[in-house]
Amino acid sequence: IEDSIISNNAGFGVIVESRTYQVTINRTSIFDNGSIGVYFYECKECRIENSTIYRNQGGLFVTTVNPNPDPAYSINIINSTLVDNGTMGNINLTLAQPSTPLLLTNSVVANHNTAPNCASSSVIHPIVSTHSLIDDLSCSISGNGNITQVDPLLGPLSFNGGLTPTLSPLAGSPLVDAGDNTNCLSTDQRGLLRPVDKLGSGAICDIGALEVQ
Repeated sequence: IEDSIISNNAGFGVIVESRTYQVTINRTSIFDNGSIGVYFYECKECRIENSTIYRNQGGLFVTTVNPNPDPAYSINIINSTLVDNGTMGNINLTLAQPSTPLLLTNSVVANHNTAPNCASSSVIHPIVSTHSLIDDLSCSISGNGNITQVDPLLGPLSFNGGLTPTLSPLAGSPLVDAGDNTNCLSTDQRGLLRPVDKLGSGAICDIGALEVQ
């Protein structure tokens, strides 16, 4: 799924039910849906890149029920923004093997204290996070370079260039030049190049789906 707007559905935004296909959501905005934004059920090698999941009743839900192939599952979120996804939270993990990680890189997970980012079923499941911003302590996180309990300072959802609406960092946002270049995508959700040097310390990837130019 690329360069798409998925919005204002009465129920789910995206549902994927397969353990054989590779699925990537890229440069896509999923917002204002009446239920979960993205639901991966038994989805193997699933990725969300340069995408915005915003103001749905739930953000990303991942469920696996068959424990045998679980070590092969790969759930990756890279340079994406999951914000204000209702009372069901931004991330909900219900995995047959609690050791199966969700890999979070250069991404924003924030609910502005209106609800926990991670629902109670996610507490026992690990999120291996690198240079991401999570604005509370509700998720089970390991990794380095993360920012917690800090407001990401994002503007409203709007067209800031490209084909899909995005949430742009405001002046003074902690997201700017705070990512990890090792796994930084070469463009942002709008298709603009990243990383860009904005703070005078070299070209460092921004956290989230949008790179401030």
